[in-house]
Amino acid sequence: MSRQVCKECGKLLSGRIDKKFCNDNCRSSYANRKYREQNKEINRINKILKRNHSILSSILRGGASECFTRDLFIKGFSFDYFTSINTTEQIEIYCYDISYRIEGEVVRIK
Repeated sequence: MSRQVCKECGKLLSGRIDKKFCNDNCRSSYANRKYREQNKEINRINKILKRNHSILSSILRGGASECFTRDLFIKGFSFDYFTSINTTEQIEIYCYDISYRIEGEVVRIK
């Protein structure tokens, strides 16, 4: 007869034969850890998008509507990540509610 152990803390379980956790805290901790592991890539991308949005917001709050691409790069902006793109007339890239256009070495922000 094999004894079941808690999936989270490893303690021996008593009670029902199909029991997986020793208490609600272990059950919640296990579920939260699994959720974080499954969404690791999404969280990483959201972190990059939030940083990009913060950089663009700080430029707009400073009263500017354009800057050089190298200045964005120096601040940690990642041009590979954006939330949407509009290609009707000119290519307009969105990071949530802020849009920008890259015109050579200049980035125009709206």
